[in-house]
Amino acid sequence: MAERQGQWDTAQDWYQRAFDAPGADPATRANAALGLGVVAERQGQWDTARGWYQRSLETPGAEPDTRANACYGLGIVAERQGQWDTAQDWYQRVRDTPGADPATCARVTLGLGVVAERQGQWDTARGWYQRSLETPGAEPDTRAIACKGLGEVAWQQQQWDAAQDWYQRAFDAPGADPATRASAALGLGIVARQQQQWDTAQDWYQRAFDTPGANPATRAKACQDLGIVAYKQAEYVAARDHYTRAIEFDPGLAAAYRNRGLAWANGDDRDYRQALADARKALEIDPHFQAAREDIERYQRALDQQSGDSQSDM
Repeated sequence: MAERQGQWDTAQDWYQRAFDAPGADPATRANAALGLGVVAERQGQWDTARGWYQRSLETPGAEPDTRANACYGLGIVAERQGQWDTAQDWYQRVRDTPGADPATCARVTLGLGVVAERQGQWDTARGWYQRSLETPGAEPDTRAIACKGLGEVAWQQQQWDAAQDWYQRAFDAPGADPATRASAALGLGIVARQQQQWDTAQDWYQRAFDTPGANPATRAKACQDLGIVAYKQAEYVAARDHYTRAIEFDPGLAAAYRNRGLAWANGDDRDYRQALADARKALEIDPHFQAAREDIERYQRALDQQSGDSQSDM
């Protein structure tokens, strides 16, 4: 209960008590170790999560589905760290585990889709997402995420109608987690924006932002994209406000700083000093951000020009 409510310290304490309880059944200790892994994973404590998942997997007497979920957790840890081959191996191991629950198998099949998608293997990703969606016993949110994944694949291939259909299915899926629905709404906004359907894009981005339970990263991206919509319509003050909100949700979002700089460099109240500061911050966050580097040079030239003009007027 504590884990599902995001009460990580409380959940950790109870799982630790179960793991340390004298006379606890080995299957119970393995399950407690699994829970400790989940708590660490949800907080981005990758090494700790990996350690607990490994202990759960290796506990003699662990139930087959507990072992399968431990492998799944090890796959997630590897995936979050961009270790694609390792993640794929762990996910595949779950599929080969006798006695794994169908819902667990559907989740790891989804994970295999994510691994393929992150590597740009669109056909492979599509196949895994489709298999996850069609797995008997898959949980409702797993099916919704599979639909969202199919939307991502279609979007990457500029198949706008297909992408819209899959995102809509994810958004409308009964039993979908609020975070999944918010992410699907974000996808629908992106599809609309790509087709310059500004009002529709704005509506979907706002729905993504307003969805209770949306992840902070989703809210940050929704604000960022609302800024893009405003900027494309020459609403530079509104764009700056949206980018600022995006930064509040995700201070490490380099694109929001860069785009806010673009908004500062346009409009009647343009301010190249503010634009330069934002471009520098974007490059500080992402040293490989070439567009931000070019912006810095352009804004510096504009400031030098303004300085030269001022001296000529004296």
